[in-house]
Amino acid sequence: MRLFTLILLLFSTALLADARQYGNPNTDGDTEICADGGSECSIHIQGTDGFVGVGTDAPDSRMTVIAGSTAGSGTNGIRLKTNDGTQSLGLIYGVQADEGALLLQKTGSTTVRLRADGNSIINGGGLGIGAEPPTNIDLHIEDSGSDGEFPIMRLQGQPGDGSSQKIGQLDFVKTTNDAVKARILSAHETSGTHKANLIFYTSENASSGAVLERMRIAANGNIGMGESDPSGALHIRKDGDAALFIDSVTSDARLHFSYNDDTKWQFRNDASQTDRFQIIDDNGTEEAYLVQNPSDWVFPSDARLKHKWESIEGSLDKILKIKTGTYEWIDQETEKRYLGFEAQDVDQYFPELVDKSNTEKLGMGYARMVVPLTKAIQEQQAIIEDLKARIEVLENN
Repeated sequence: MRLFTLILLLFSTALLADARQYGNPNTDGDTEICADGGSECSIHIQGTDGFVGVGTDAPDSRMTVIAGSTAGSGTNGIRLKTNDGTQSLGLIYGVQADEGALLLQKTGSTTVRLRADGNSIINGGGLGIGAEPPTNIDLHIEDSGSDGEFPIMRLQGQPGDGSSQKIGQLDFVKTTNDAVKARILSAHETSGTHKANLIFYTSENASSGAVLERMRIAANGNIGMGESDPSGALHIRKDGDAALFIDSVTSDARLHFSYNDDTKWQFRNDASQTDRFQIIDDNGTEEAYLVQNPSDWVFPSDARLKHKWESIEGSLDKILKIKTGTYEWIDQETEKRYLGFEAQDVDQYFPELVDKSNTEKLGMGYARMVVPLTKAIQEQQAIIEDLKARIEVLENN
């Protein structure tokens, strides 16, 4: 309504500057503003409903402008000029070729075409919502309120049963007739109308126009890369080599495993020792590390880290009592056999080798079995040496 009032005032001012005004109501109760002795009336105001007509005496809306017979002509529009009338500030006129279109133009600059079907165009400039757009930015949205809310852009699809139905789609292309290079799409999951995914597509072939799904954020928050139904927080699937790169430029590359923001384990590639892959516990202690050339798992064993040594006694007798043999796993599908011990049996003799952190499933540190085995060999060797000495005495006598 403010725009109509401004236009009406501008027209009235222009006409009154060099014309005589005839403001008396005519026989129909209407008011006309005329020039040239009243023979040509430019503005007509209906007395019954207040409709204003410019170039017509039968306005059918709050303001009706008859621009002329030539569609899209600047001479048949509404032009805004500077105070001295020498410079054009802007032009508003209808375009018949685009039915229901209104064109706003500044000479030699931005053109805005507003169409009733929604296909509006801005040429030569950016659109700012809430603020002026920065240079070279086509669309800028800025919160101009004081309540701290963020700018909002909403994409809404048509309502339906929600079965794999698109909600909103954003395509990226280089030129008007070019193939789609990338796409962001939101669609309902097939399992319900209130569950929606956010899907990201890219194209490897710039000319084919075929975009392929690369990543998806499911309704439950799971992220799938190459997987449309991610079964975990991060699910990666790829034909060929599937790689996850962690590349730190200035410090250690780390992978943390936490519970309620409390780090329990870390995998770390020490930046100062790039050939050393470490496993670190929740206290920051290095529990083991993998080295290269030759590759081997290494466990900390520096004497400077240990104290309160105690000797192992009776290892030979204990080793001789431990059950050994081959077995099959109960839950395996094949008949493959394995060599090993039973944790419950070993626990009777060397409890230090048995892990009881999970009482439902005991574990063993097989590599540490070398310690009591070494002690058993030492004890056995002591027996052998003692027997050799006795035999030598008997032979000498």
